[in-house]
Amino acid sequence: MDNQQPTGEECTAATDVSISQERRMVALECTYEIEVLNNTLRDLGESMRGSNVSPEELSRMWLVIRGATARLEDLNCVVMSVLDEDDDIDNLSRRVRGTRRGAARATHNAH
Repeated sequence: MDNQQPTGEECTAATDVSISQERRMVALECTYEIEVLNNTLRDLGESMRGSNVSPEELSRMWLVIRGATARLEDLNCVVMSVLDEDDDIDNLSRRVRGTRRGAARATHNAH
């Protein structure tokens, strides 16, 4: 098996990818949340720089970082699934929003 790096020619020969509006919105929500989490982690790191942080505060920050990185990993998987179309939109939406696609509409319309 040949493991050579692509030359770029392969990339220009690729076809356009068509993504449904629903899949596109899920991916956009993921990228927005990834950006917010990234900025939050950066700010947290900056707040720790040169300060006398108590062990309790360090423990709290560690939990925040651990939770944020787990969420970043999940969001990254969702974006990859959106692009590869290897999961249904209801599952992807639930992973991003915590609800099924259209669940909020159905609840709203019932009232």
